[in-house]
Amino acid sequence: MFQINKHKNNFKMVVKRTLHLFFIFFTVIVLWILLTMMNPESFLLPNIDAVFLALIAIVKNPRTFNELFKTFTRSLTGFLLAVTLNIFFVIFMWQSKGFKDLLHDVGLFIQSVSIIVWIVLFLVIFGLTSDWPTILVPMVVSFPIMLNNLEEGIENVDKKLVEMAQSFGASADDIIFDIILPSLKPYFLSGARSAASLAFKVSVVAEAFTASNGIGYQIMLNFNLFKHDLAIAWALFLVFIMIFFDWVLLGFISNDNDPKKEFVGND
Repeated sequence: MFQINKHKNNFKMVVKRTLHLFFIFFTVIVLWILLTMMNPESFLLPNIDAVFLALIAIVKNPRTFNELFKTFTRSLTGFLLAVTLNIFFVIFMWQSKGFKDLLHDVGLFIQSVSIIVWIVLFLVIFGLTSDWPTILVPMVVSFPIMLNNLEEGIENVDKKLVEMAQSFGASADDIIFDIILPSLKPYFLSGARSAASLAFKVSVVAEAFTASNGIGYQIMLNFNLFKHDLAIAWALFLVFIMIFFDWVLLGFISNDNDPKKEFVGND
């Protein structure tokens, strides 16, 4: 019964979000048409028909998916680097409160620096021809998000369970791998979902300034060439990809992994 109700609630959530999405797109299209009618000679705002035809051409072009693959590979690499660092540091965070406090301040510092600053910094260090800026920017954005979740998870680890394991002679490795890491799993998954989505977005921003391919590069290139219909079409293509990315590729990390929810067993 619990599983049936859960699936019904998930289905209702999907239907509700889909209706909201259609409403948003309908509103944007109506406003777009009104603006073009008010400014029929505007050079900056292309006609919606031209953008739609440009979007179809982008989807049909085989090169488009090479650009998407480049963007996805960069963002994924940066995200995985952030995951690796968090998994490595979490062991020391558990063992040393001082180290945990240090990492907390490092995370606050990283979050206080603008994405543009990180892009310029990595661009100066690695140059215009390197892919590292488009990889490291997603990493520095993803790292503090997962770090904050893991900090909260460490604070909520059942200390009595740890003490009981120690009283039975469990080693430090047993406690870490059998108690600490499993306890942190929902916190890690919750942070990873937010971080993965944001990593893809900021990777596109980095590409607009530093790369010679990718979706971000295509948006900036066509805008600089005054091909505004293509620039907006590429932006819309990115929006559709992000919706697919959030709803499908990250859908396996559902709300059931929310660490703030009380877990109940199946009947």
